[in-house]
Amino acid sequence: MTDRSLRWIFIMGMSLLIGIGCQSEERTALPDAAASKPQAPKALVAAPAQKPNSNCDTKALRGHLEQAAKRPLSDASLARQAAALVQETARQRSCFEGKPPLELCADLFRRPTSDATFQVMRSTALPALRSLYDDRLIYWRTNPEAKAPKAKAGTEDGLLACLEIMAVYGDPDDLMRLQQAARSGLAAKDPRWANILMRGMMRHPVEAGILLDKLSNPLPPAFIGASLLGLANRLLSQGKLQRHPLDNAAGLAQLQSWVEGRPGDNPSWRITAVSSLAGMRSPASTKLIVLAEQDPNLRIQMEAAWVRATRGQKKAIDKLADWAADPRLSKVACAYLQELGHAGRIPAITREDKFAAEAAFGAWLIGPNEFGAPPDKLEQIDMRNIAWPPTADQRALRVFHYTYPGVDGFGVTGGSFIFAMKSTEGPLQAKLENIYAMACCWELQQMKDPRGENCDMPRGMQLLGFNP
Repeated sequence: MTDRSLRWIFIMGMSLLIGIGCQSEERTALPDAAASKPQAPKALVAAPAQKPNSNCDTKALRGHLEQAAKRPLSDASLARQAAALVQETARQRSCFEGKPPLELCADLFRRPTSDATFQVMRSTALPALRSLYDDRLIYWRTNPEAKAPKAKAGTEDGLLACLEIMAVYGDPDDLMRLQQAARSGLAAKDPRWANILMRGMMRHPVEAGILLDKLSNPLPPAFIGASLLGLANRLLSQGKLQRHPLDNAAGLAQLQSWVEGRPGDNPSWRITAVSSLAGMRSPASTKLIVLAEQDPNLRIQMEAAWVRATRGQKKAIDKLADWAADPRLSKVACAYLQELGHAGRIPAITREDKFAAEAAFGAWLIGPNEFGAPPDKLEQIDMRNIAWPPTADQRALRVFHYTYPGVDGFGVTGGSFIFAMKSTEGPLQAKLENIYAMACCWELQQMKDPRGENCDMPRGMQLLGFNP
């Protein structure tokens, strides 16, 4: 099998790799996991209740944490200062009334730039972070207000931030926390579980194997289960796992329900389940490949073709080459052909400007955070060279029209971002100039340009020099 890191972008969506996990690798120099004998995970124990601290100054402490999170921990002295802040937050946790700044504390653990500073944070700050996590988890479990829509996200954000740090640092003592959080379905529909399991635990294959063994029967729901499948797929592809944990009768029966999916499921969960079949040895896995090939969603069929291609079946390569010539599917198909060592099968048309722009928009539509399937129809309806205010240069912009059952819309490519809108989100019978104007306003807002504040269609028309 081949390394699946490139494919993960197309399965789970680029947004998963732009967040916390991706940033942590870019701005730190965390060491690889040292080979160690796994220890039995310790049970989660609630910290004793503390009396309110009469010397509370949470505002000042938050300010110090925010400042510390802006600088790299380049030497042991800075690491000890950061660790002291985490320890002080733990000491003052009663002052925060169940809501200490876990995300700020967790961010400090992403700042080491050397093994020495990493080890300082591990030995002196990680125990304090654990105590904060344990208290916050108990608060989340026992306080109904913590699960209210407005408070829930903030509480779960902090817990997930801590779990990511525990996964990256890979202490065997934290396996129980990771296992309990996954089994309880904590924020199961949050895609950050991919960072926790796919990026964090990949650093520690021995501990990851233990976690997979504990959580594979049955798999937890939603992004937790899909991320565990992705973790197993990656470990197997890199020779760090002897056998896929679902490569058995019970596992394949479970995997079938993931391949079939249910209404409302994120498409990436199904795609990850199909990709797992590439690592299966059981003959019964072929039935699930056939099931995926018969799926009405071409994106699922494409994944099944990739699985067959990994088994050396030439017809699957032919299918991928055909899809590479379809702008609705081209980006993913081309990436798969390149990964499989068949870049020579990528059609020449993919290098033409019009096709490349249409394929870029097609890849956006097919992403799991958008429609998760190719549109029935995709066509370019306009192309103009425009003095583009967001980038202050001349750009070749293109407008595309797409159609799905019961919905249609427009997309604009050529700027710094892809802009899309459903036809119901703008004025009926929108003029092409209206679409460019809305794309201009939206891009300015994404770039936090002052001109984007309160920018509406008339203002966008004005910025582009169009007649109203």
